[in-house]
Order: sequence, then C-alpha cells, then structure tokens
Amino acid sequence: MGDLGFTIWRFVRRYRDPVVGTLRLTAKDRRGSRVKYVGVVNAPGLPPTPVSHWAAEPASRWVVDGMDLPVVVDRAAPAKIRILWKQVPTLKQYRANPYARKATAEAFGGQDMTALDLD
Repeated sequence: MGDLGFTIWRFVRRYRDPVVGTLRLTAKDRRGSRVKYVGVVNAPGLPPTPVSHWAAEPASRWVVDGMDLPVVVDRAAPAKIRILWKQVPTLKQYRANPYARKATAEAFGGQDMTALDLD
C-alpha cells in the first residue's frame, strides 16, 4: 500500500487485501450527477470479475465504453473498488493522444470521437 499514497489509503484502509488493477468499462448509466459503471475488474491474483459501481464522474475526465479505468480493488471482496480519477485522461489529453483516439475509434466501429462536441 505504500505506493498508493495517503489520499488513496484513506479511502481503502478498510479493504482487507487492496491491489491496483483495471476496470474494463462495458456500460455507463447516468442518473443525475451519479453514474453507474458496469464492467470487468482485472487485477493481479484476481480472476476477471464483473462488477457495477456507482460514482460521480468528474466533468474534466474523458470516459467512454471499452476504456480501461485504473482502480483499487479489494481481492477479498472484488465488488469494492475505487476509481483512481487522477490517472484517467482529461478530454484535452485524450485529443492530444493519437493512439487513444485510434483505439476508441476501433471500439466504436471506426467513428472518430473527437469530431463530437463534448465540451
């Protein structure tokens, strides 16, 4: 846990076996200011596990279906996750990264997502 930092430790201190992994996002369901993220969690020592997680999505972050979100997950209870928002790219960072745009376009059947007015 030493490499996660104090801020993350505050949120996950009740996790019995925390580890950093990814959440492969398969769907988002927006309800007001909160979003339900549905996907599969992958982490060392944990088989791929389907989860759903409610969180408030920061407006400055770029999140689309098919994206891998960095998370801290409790291996003892894989439904307990915490999204590491500071590691998720902003829209400006996403638009500046041609590899991310290409991967997203492939996930959406060739549609270039930067053409959309999402600001």
